[in-house]
Amino acid sequence: MNMENNIRSRVNTITQLLDVIPSIWPLLTSEIESLQYDLVQSLIAENNEQKRGMIKALSMIKELPQSLESERKVLNDGLSQDPS
Repeated sequence: MNMENNIRSRVNTITQLLDVIPSIWPLLTSEIESLQYDLVQSLIAENNEQKRGMIKALSMIKELPQSLESERKVLNDGLSQDPS
């Protein structure tokens, strides 16, 4: 039961995040893309693993809404199949 409560809590958190993301997403993605552009330009000038990692991390943030939606679906599917 505790695990089910944890899953439900996570689903609620994801839902809350997905509810507020649309209001800030255009501004946030614009800033992320600007940062990525600057990092790519800097990376072209000087090969740097830390900058590569930062570019990858920013890409992951840009995928956050889709990742959260997928996670929520998997969790909800699991809850609906729970025999208890």
